[in-house]
Amino acid sequence: MPSPSILLHLLLPLVSATALLHPDQQTLDQHQVCSYQPDSRSVRCRCQQNESRHFLPIQLESFLKKDNPKVDQVSIEFCTELLLAIDLSGVTSTNIHLKLSNCGKVQIVNIKYDPKNSGEQNLNLELENMEKFTIQKQTFKEATTITATNVKELLIYKTTFSHLSNPGIKIEKSAKVSIIDCVFNETSPGSISVNSVDEVEIINNQFSIDTIEVVELNDFYGSNLYISCNRLHEEAVNLECVTISSALQTVSSATSFPASFFSSLTSASMDVKSERQGSSSVNTILWVLVTVGLVVLTAVIICVCCRGRQDKKESDEEKNSLKRNIETERQEVDKDYEKEVMLTPDIETSVSSLKLSSNADIIKKIDEYDIIEKVKEQEAILHCEIQELRVNLGN
Repeated sequence: MPSPSILLHLLLPLVSATALLHPDQQTLDQHQVCSYQPDSRSVRCRCQQNESRHFLPIQLESFLKKDNPKVDQVSIEFCTELLLAIDLSGVTSTNIHLKLSNCGKVQIVNIKYDPKNSGEQNLNLELENMEKFTIQKQTFKEATTITATNVKELLIYKTTFSHLSNPGIKIEKSAKVSIIDCVFNETSPGSISVNSVDEVEIINNQFSIDTIEVVELNDFYGSNLYISCNRLHEEAVNLECVTISSALQTVSSATSFPASFFSSLTSASMDVKSERQGSSSVNTILWVLVTVGLVVLTAVIICVCCRGRQDKKESDEEKNSLKRNIETERQEVDKDYEKEVMLTPDIETSVSSLKLSSNADIIKKIDEYDIIEKVKEQEAILHCEIQELRVNLGN
């Protein structure tokens, strides 16, 4: 079995990292603030009565004896502001009870299980009379229960639970409870029980069954209930919930979420008692319809633009054709005018010639007519002479 000093050295990187996040904190020595009670197989820790922030790494194996390597309970009390790391390596107890009471702000920053006792180290957290308790970005590999009474604010964020019994998380007489972006692999009806709590926020979590069955509300008279974006493991995250998850990831691990943050979430259903898992599929259908509508609208706009360009092009072509026709007609008119101008002297000459020839013909016809009249007169005279001649001969 490795010595306690070696195990403590393994916790130094965690201590250093936490010290960087909180340079004003003090690291407590577990052997100075904690003591082992062999009769009850428990470890009891007490912080100093001051306003400083403390970091307490507890390695339970360092308290155990070789003939009795069991610890059933760890109690921590009277800590103003505490960051807690607990190592369960080397502990053979199947149920470990961790009790925090009469404290200010407490946050669990690390939990390490014994790999040799996998599946056998159930952890039970009991919280009493605290200002705030936080579990953030942790993984509970074994079955876990959390019982909180008279804890003003409780935050469980981005944490994975392998198994929750019934009830797995039970909160009573609290001002605010926030369970956000967590994964619950195995849950049963009523695994989360909330009783006499003023404000409840259960957002963007994954459950093995419907959220309505998991969460049980008793004596809830407050007006602030936010249950939104929770889903089953196999369901996809909708776009609104992805935005919420991205925003939550930017929050510091040592700070809680302000109330204004949740009021700014447009996707959260304010003043709603519950939300069924089927809403995610409805949102998906709505997004599909919106996308199809946008595609159709874009296609219509493109068609209108193309039609407008085509009409403009045809109008330009008609204008150009009309101009060409006008120019052609104008040129033809000019050519005809020139031809008429050129033909005018010829016509006048022809008319003059025609007039002259007509006059000559007329004169000629008049002369011929006179000659005929004279011939007729001569014939008449000759006829009369012949008649007279005949008459004289007859006598």
